[in-house]
Amino acid sequence: SYYATTHSGERKEKKIVLGENDETWNKLRHQHIADVSKFVYDDFQSFAKNRKLKPTGSSEVSIKDLARYIRKVPQYQKELNEFSLHINLVDDCMRKYKG
Repeated sequence: SYYATTHSGERKEKKIVLGENDETWNKLRHQHIADVSKFVYDDFQSFAKNRKLKPTGSSEVSIKDLARYIRKVPQYQKELNEFSLHINLVDDCMRKYKG
């Protein structure tokens, strides 16, 4: 499980299963956390750029932007939820790693 911030700002526990159906998990599960972090971040930025999800005048998309897009762009909801999951997991791992 992991904790995600809802659109109302509340932290909510979400339960997930990382398994063979998760392409990102399968690709990255044996990689170093620094490599995973870079990959997930770069992949998300590329996704946002290719679908023109970046705010006007901004060079990057934040987690808050991600949450806003999930609500506004239902056709990308599945992909955006997957990015949210992996970004949150990477962030949690990095916090624990840094102590």
